[in-house]
Amino acid sequence: MPSKPETRPYRMGARAESAQRTREQVLDAAAECFGEQDYDAVSLKEIAARAGVGLQTVVRTGGSKEALFALVAERFLSATMAGFDLSRLHTWQDALAHLMTFYETFGDRTMRVITQEHRVPLVREYTQRSRALQAAWIQLHHGDAFEGLSDSQRKRRMAMVLTLTGARTWYALRRDYGLSPEDTLRNVTEQLTALLDMSGPNAT
Repeated sequence: MPSKPETRPYRMGARAESAQRTREQVLDAAAECFGEQDYDAVSLKEIAARAGVGLQTVVRTGGSKEALFALVAERFLSATMAGFDLSRLHTWQDALAHLMTFYETFGDRTMRVITQEHRVPLVREYTQRSRALQAAWIQLHHGDAFEGLSDSQRKRRMAMVLTLTGARTWYALRRDYGLSPEDTLRNVTEQLTALLDMSGPNAT
């Protein structure tokens, strides 16, 4: 009686699942290392040790430390964007409160990512896309704050809005100047209120 043929699709599926688990293991370990230390202090060898895999497995996953950092940054920023249901945040006050709550949990890690954007091109590309999405949301819900402005005025105002709501501003107020979460939110709210209430061709 002939033997039963092997279920090759099943074997291939199991192998793919195992490879995906290993990849996530490596990325989780890399996220821990990059989240706890400066970029230059992290090594692929340390990531491999934390992940419990060989160095070559880490290399196969990322190829280089820069590429691995970019993978970790994109995964983190993707999860960040997924956590914001922009369809339910119609006022900038609600969006700002939600954002500041996010920074209280992930602000320090976010800073470690964005401080590398000028060194790691893939990170720069992703952070720029994130800013573009935020700018599009602001234009959609608060376009009247930019009416009557010239292109250069509109560009400057949007740059200020993105700066005030960025992780760097949160970090400066919370970490550098030691403000409380409540005072940080209050300060940014006051600045945005003054900025977004301005309109007309004579605004700067």
